[in-house]
Amino acid sequence: MLDEASGRRALSEVRSFSRSLEAFVDQLFREDIATSEFGGQVALWPATSFKHLREVLEHPSLSRSDKRALISGWASDACAVEGRPAWRQIPGSGALVLVDDLLAALQALDAGACN
Repeated sequence: MLDEASGRRALSEVRSFSRSLEAFVDQLFREDIATSEFGGQVALWPATSFKHLREVLEHPSLSRSDKRALISGWASDACAVEGRPAWRQIPGSGALVLVDDLLAALQALDAGACN
């Protein structure tokens, strides 16, 4: 039977291992998403060279409605990341973005904060 100090050490080791394993799996997930093909969905978005939401918001030749359409497409379930409901994958680049960030960008566009 373990004494209290041994039990605490064992629990600490399990927690440390769990954090390391979670970080490892998360890194594998990011690498897998970044290198995967998005299939035929890329054709749905004419501008697939974007790697970050900011690039869309600051793009000088996209109209507000174009930006809204593009970001709305990214926020849709078509770009959902399997097993990660809070994330979306940007078609063509493999970059990941949080749904909350996409929704905030749409609200900013609606409020006129972005051109």
